[in-house]
Amino acid sequence: MLVFDSWEQQIANVSGLAEFQNATITIYDPSLLTKTYSYDTNAYTVTGDAVVYEGQARVQPNRSASAVNSTPVDDPSSAKGIIVQIPSAEVDVISRGFQVQVTDGGRNPGLETYLFTVVADVNSSHMASHTFECVVNVEQKPEWD
Repeated sequence: MLVFDSWEQQIANVSGLAEFQNATITIYDPSLLTKTYSYDTNAYTVTGDAVVYEGQARVQPNRSASAVNSTPVDDPSSAKGIIVQIPSAEVDVISRGFQVQVTDGGRNPGLETYLFTVVADVNSSHMASHTFECVVNVEQKPEWD
């Protein structure tokens, strides 16, 4: 008798391949950082490790006709919706406000110039990949250290 994985596992086995998740990302949880101000030096010190995931991903623009934050879709300064997928077993919860940096954009190195902010993390009960939604302002490009 042949035994097959569940259909969602079969999809995960294929969709999680590096050829489909060809970008590399880092996900940060800003709440894991502590920022302390020193009156003596007039400077902030940031401590902690905000990294909750580093690894492969698929980064896909949300090609919906709807607008994000009620901004017209054709406005070049508007926020753009992005869908990100990572292997399902890597992170349990990716919360609103987490930040995503693309460290290798695969066939689109331009993705490496943006900082994405997570706006939603809702998945199916048949989750094959961990999918979450981000937003990015295409006119704001951070300086990476």
